[in-house]
Amino acid sequence: MSFNPEHYNKTTDRIKDLILEIDSQIIQEKIKMGHIEQIIERKEGQKDKLAEALQRIVDVGNIILSPDANPKSDFPPYEEARNIMRSYGLKSSFDFAKLCDSGERPANIPSSPYKTYKTDWERLGGGAKAWRDFLCVEDNESLEETLKKIEEDRKKPYEIGK
Repeated sequence: MSFNPEHYNKTTDRIKDLILEIDSQIIQEKIKMGHIEQIIERKEGQKDKLAEALQRIVDVGNIILSPDANPKSDFPPYEEARNIMRSYGLKSSFDFAKLCDSGERPANIPSSPYKTYKTDWERLGGGAKAWRDFLCVEDNESLEETLKKIEEDRKKPYEIGK
């Protein structure tokens, strides 16, 4: 067989083209793998963050469910809380609810004093009586007395016109 330079050059060129094509495919695969690795790293990072967040939730749950946990201990005794709230001049549980909704309620006063100070609330008879004691400086009159005064006031315009 004789050496054919033209055939040699064609074969060499074809081999070079194949090598370039293979190199190009390898580079593209590496790029794809790099993207895949980046995605995997991101997902791993997200998985780690999620695991940390879940652990924090579990830790908080354990604290809350712990027999030593007493969220009421963060609040002052009833008398002290009552003195704080009386300084606000509120007259009803509705006024208190508005104060809570506005975000102006002192942080050391519970949003549900009837739960936090349950024994004091029950001792006072609960309901409106307990709210009046908790919020108002003076001991307001009973509901019956208030209704009686309202009824008397309703009659006054008629009496004046007679």
